[in-house]
Amino acid sequence: MLVNFQGQMVEATPIDVLSENEHWNEYELADGAIIRVKCVVTRISKTEQVNPANGEPLYIVETANTNVLARLPDKMSTTRGKV
Repeated sequence: MLVNFQGQMVEATPIDVLSENEHWNEYELADGAIIRVKCVVTRISKTEQVNPANGEPLYIVETANTNVLARLPDKMSTTRGKV
């Protein structure tokens, strides 16, 4: 299959993921809101190319971000508490 790598289409083979462990990153903002973000891998493909700097194979990792507004300060919320 062809995948986009740095603006060029390259041949790559999808690789099955045997295990996964996706964690939420939590950010407290200056206005008091808390945002949670998780990067979810949707596909990993291995190219036939190697990194010229170290000779390691090049993998293409496709992701989607999941964002959640975890909490608003009471002064910003119309429902008070968690959203």
